[in-house]
Parts: sequence; C-alpha cells; structure tokens
Amino acid sequence: MKRLFSLSIQIFILITLLSNGIFAQKPENGVYFSSLQLIENTPVLTQEKIVVRNNNFSSYKNWFKSDSLYFLNSSYQKTSLDKDSIFAIVEQNIVFVNSNQTLHKVNELGYLTYFIESYPIVNTAYSPVAVDVKKELSPRILDLKSNKIVDYSANNLLQLLKEYDNELYLSYKALDSNKKRKQLLYSYLEKYNARHPLPIFRL
Repeated sequence: MKRLFSLSIQIFILITLLSNGIFAQKPENGVYFSSLQLIENTPVLTQEKIVVRNNNFSSYKNWFKSDSLYFLNSSYQKTSLDKDSIFAIVEQNIVFVNSNQTLHKVNELGYLTYFIESYPIVNTAYSPVAVDVKKELSPRILDLKSNKIVDYSANNLLQLLKEYDNELYLSYKALDSNKKRKQLLYSYLEKYNARHPLPIFRL
C-alpha cells in the first residue's frame, strides 16, 4: 500500500513538472545562418567565436549592430561576415529574426513563427541617429519550413494551413466569416504550433 502511494506521488510530481515545462528546452544563445539550424537548435556561432574590439563582448545584438562583423572560422582565423547571411540571433533564449539587416523579436516561436517587423525612426534627414520610437509595425508570419515571410493575415494563414494541416485548414475555413477568422487568427497559429511542435518543445 505504501509503495503504491509513493508511486502515485512520483507520478503526480512528474506530471506537474511536465505541465510546467520544466524539462522543455530553450533556444540556445548564438547566431544562426538558416531556419534549419534554428529548428534543430544548433547555433553556428557562439560567444567564443565572435570577434569584437578589445575582446569586449557585451551581447550578440550589439555585435550585430556593428558596421563590420567578424568571427573565428574553423581554423580560428578572423573572418568577415555579411549581415544578410544571418538568419536569426538568440539572446538570453529570446529569438530575433533578421529581416532587412534589422533584428525583430519573435513573439511566437514555431514552424509558423509570429513576429512584428519594426524599424526605428531617424531624427532628421541630416542626422541619421535612430531613436527608440517605432516608425512602422508590421506583423509577419515566418514559415520555417519554406523560409518565407508573409503578412500576418487570415488569408495567408489559411493557405499555410491548407499546405501543412488539412484538419486545421478545414476547421479554420469553416468559420462563418472573415471577421471571425481574423479574430481567431493567432489562436489557430498557436494551435498549429502545438500540433506540430519544434523539436526543442517536444517532451
């Protein structure tokens, strides 16, 4: 009887830990060159490979903002890097995707990733100093399987679901109005990612 009670307690603790995501992995900090690397959670560059002035590394984001980027290749030689070759950066386990040589914070990470593309305002035409005010906020969906970025819209999500999950597609399409689809857009995006979790979110 005692052994049965002890086993029940252990099972309860295990279920609690799993439900709270205790054993779930987090995105690894570093620099990713492709969506596949992000899916597999394998950054190609980590802090020890980043080259900065005076070896004073502060953050991946600050390094990315530099006019010129350098890293150590497999032969430990200083090598230049084009910003456009960077797909994403993970800082403190938060994903930032690179679009138009600007980092954008990811709000929902999954095979269908949701982020808001935003760019800082420049003070004047004669003073190219960015301020911390956003000029434009454009919600996007990043399809990690095709590596394509599309506008965050009900029609685009409908097309993505049609390609990747027929059951969710039919459910979303069956909603009685486009207004309803817009209202449930984020909910269905979350449903898709829950049904098709990235490897790091699989328990």
